[in-house]
Amino acid sequence: MNRYGSLMLLVLLSVVSILEAGIGAIQDKTLVAWVRLGNLDQRGSGVLTLTECSAEDHFDSITYAERESGKWMAGSEYWRRTQPDQSMQQTETADQGTVVKIVIVYAGTTVSIYRNDMLYTSYSVPSTASFSSDTDVLIGLRYRGANSIEGYFCGVIEEARLYGQALDAQTAAGLAMNQMGGPQPLGCWTFEDGTTADTMGNFSPGRLRGNAQIINGGLHLDGQGYVEISNSIWQSSDKTLVAWVQLGDLEQRGSGVLTLFNHGVEEGQFDSITFGEIEPGKW
Repeated sequence: MNRYGSLMLLVLLSVVSILEAGIGAIQDKTLVAWVRLGNLDQRGSGVLTLTECSAEDHFDSITYAERESGKWMAGSEYWRRTQPDQSMQQTETADQGTVVKIVIVYAGTTVSIYRNDMLYTSYSVPSTASFSSDTDVLIGLRYRGANSIEGYFCGVIEEARLYGQALDAQTAAGLAMNQMGGPQPLGCWTFEDGTTADTMGNFSPGRLRGNAQIINGGLHLDGQGYVEISNSIWQSSDKTLVAWVQLGDLEQRGSGVLTLFNHGVEEGQFDSITFGEIEPGKW
């Protein structure tokens, strides 16, 4: 390997080590949300979604009425982890003032859905999905891909949580809105402080998209907005950036060597090893 190849490898390993210092890959998991439906006729609406920016844009999502009207389901790319036959599931009847608690548990190849602490359905899938550090969280949207955005939710999301483990039925039933007990979630979004902050401190602040608004401690969605928490499966304020470089010339200005960029804030926050930006020849 030549000198430049060695330098590139060192920089790549520095980035990977930072990613691995975060939460890491998620496979078994539990998605939880307390919601008020704006209307029962909406189709394919996503409440809480994990989506990875991979070649196939794979995702897992609490989804309402995509395959069958009025039915809750586990949304996924090409329905790979979605139950094909939903004819036996209860059709939703809750009005706009009623909070519905939905829990989806992914335990190996078993997917279980609970509505208001009662088993809604449970079934097996051929394989699981693992979500790496290149994962986004979407609240109020089912799918965001390279060429389309689909599945806006209409209603109010009072709280959403992501657990990095498969909760059993008793533990899932014990979860209460605005009360933290039992296993600690990886991410918890209550909107109580008027922001999209993760109260666990693991995820970067989200961005309100479209018409999404936080009102009286709830995320209000009219079917034309959502919250995006981008590339935020890890978060660290304390960090160390390291690089070994050979400068091509000393006259270059504002050159970045290794940069961490946060898409989750409006101003495009970043930290970077930089050469010659404010003053020539200075790091």
